[in-house]
Amino acid sequence: MQKMTVVVPLRPERATTVFTQALQLEGAVGTRLYDAAGAWRGTVSDWDPARSLSFTWHPDRDPQRADHVTVAFEPVADGTYLHLTTTGDGTYWQELLAELSSRG
Repeated sequence: MQKMTVVVPLRPERATTVFTQALQLEGAVGTRLYDAAGAWRGTVSDWDPARSLSFTWHPDRDPQRADHVTVAFEPVADGTYLHLTTTGDGTYWQELLAELSSRG
């Protein structure tokens, strides 16, 4: 399991929108997630807008062997902490969080 946290210079509502847009997610339980190329990569299992999001993630493998990802959005003075936990390899998430933390 890998845990990572970044500060995004956006309020929680906007940070949530930016994060979900990166996954082409509309935000309902059961919604499928897609990567930038449009390939199905997971399914939303829990959604509390501007607070938390949980989903499966199965890049390039059988959905039955999916990782589980949870993201919590915590308001702070400088914007929002994004706390992400994954049961799989965190490389994709590290890159996405680095990109999000650089937005202003």
